[in-house]
Amino acid sequence: MDNKNVILAVALSIVVLFGWNFLFPPEPPVQTAEQPAEQAQKHAAQQEASPEGAAPAAREKAAELPAFAPTPGQKVTVDTPLYRAVFNSHGGVLEKFELKKFKQTIEPDSALVDLVTMKSLAKAPMGLLLDGRPTWKEAEWSFAGEDLSLAAGEEGALSFVGELKGLRFERRLAFNGDGYLIDETLRLTNSGDKPVEVKTGFTMASAMLSAEDDKYNLTRVTFYDASGLEDESDVEDLAKGVSDANGVKWGAVESNYFMLAVSPLETATLGKALYEDGAYRVGVEKAGVSLDAGTTRDVGVDYYLGPKEIKDLENAPNNLAAAINYGWFDFVAAPLIKLLHFFYGYVHNYGVAIILLTVVIKLLFWPLSQKSYKSMEQMKKLQPMMAQIREKHKDDRQKMNEEMMRLY
Repeated sequence: MDNKNVILAVALSIVVLFGWNFLFPPEPPVQTAEQPAEQAQKHAAQQEASPEGAAPAAREKAAELPAFAPTPGQKVTVDTPLYRAVFNSHGGVLEKFELKKFKQTIEPDSALVDLVTMKSLAKAPMGLLLDGRPTWKEAEWSFAGEDLSLAAGEEGALSFVGELKGLRFERRLAFNGDGYLIDETLRLTNSGDKPVEVKTGFTMASAMLSAEDDKYNLTRVTFYDASGLEDESDVEDLAKGVSDANGVKWGAVESNYFMLAVSPLETATLGKALYEDGAYRVGVEKAGVSLDAGTTRDVGVDYYLGPKEIKDLENAPNNLAAAINYGWFDFVAAPLIKLLHFFYGYVHNYGVAIILLTVVIKLLFWPLSQKSYKSMEQMKKLQPMMAQIREKHKDDRQKMNEEMMRLY
């Protein structure tokens, strides 16, 4: 009977699979975001020149820099099919990041999830630190551009230029309409007449991403370093401050479903995290960047703000996909989830995809199931003999156990 049910389930699943594709053919694939290898080549080209090798051209370029003219801060909007972001031109600090595909509740008129709140805004998400100094407060900034509106597959960039005590810096933020990754190239120029060494720091901030009493979905700070994932969710410990000096590749504030991460393209020397005034702040610092007079250096960093979906995280550098971890059963759960998404890519219905996944699991365990069924049948044959032994030796439990073991 069980074998007939399995065969019937397989047949029905095949009918549903091909019937669904016939009635609702999948849409043609959209151009995918830039692949990790291409990203790595791009960033390597940006950082290829050393200070010594680039010195003559850089000095000439620095000498031709126009006079810096600061402008008052204004809101700059980036609109894509996935999110709407608002930056302050005075420092490039992120003021809003609304996810268009996610709402705060299941109500039809519910507001969109905004990963930046008033509490986290006070901690300057995507802020730039130079020698530990907050540039959004202490530097002068200029911006000459306009809002971006990107369709799927389109790319665009914003450029914020600042100056602080003879050091000029340009933050170029690149966006893609297909993903949640924001790529920054920080160009540092020593416009003075003396060499300098600059320590760079990049920040990310977030309010609590889950309910305070939710024990299964904790908001936590995570660092990915040379030894793997290191996370901390205890608010009392985070209020004292935590740090990681084990070669940090990225730091993030995350829950089970969303994350806000900052990822330097070169391994950071230090990661720091703090919980204060109802918000989490994560920062990554790099060792000092040496700049001779008139020279220019580029420093790369990526930001990710969005859902923890493997297809998006796999396109990010520094193994950001490691944020999706299923604990002790990761070696089993990870391939099953990938197989589920594979089926969904064909049928575009998670209900049908789950049925197909169940059928595959049933087929894989078919030999074990058959062996179990045979054992059960054999046990049924022993039941009458076991009943006779119990009846015959009901007053002698030791003798009954001996006869039972002999029967087995």
